Amino acid sequence: MKAIPWSEPGWISATYSKDNAYIGISASIMHGGKVFVEQEPENQADKIIVEGAEVIYNKVVKEEVSYDYLNWYNEKQDAYYTLSSYGDKILTKEQFLQLAGELLK
Repeated sequence: MKAIPWSEPGWISATYSKDNAYIGISASIMHGGKVFVEQEPENQADKIIVEGAEVIYNKVVKEEVSYDYLNWYNEKQDAYYTLSSYGDKILTKEQFLQLAGELLK
């Protein structure tokens, strides 16, 4: 962890919802720090190139919940992003990657 001044952002997130369907995006400004992401054994993770950026696509299916999420690092911005889809209308993998492509443009 690294202390940052109150005048600099450390993290931001937004959630779009319609009925019981949700799409979330968050960005962590790294300020030169490091990030570690643990993958649970049941996660189905794939490295995929979207708009020239390497993203990690994860599909999580558990008894009580299922969701998809993407992670990527933007070196120019020094920011780590997470895009998620959850609720009662999860996007297909193709739709999800298309949305990520729009964000990466």
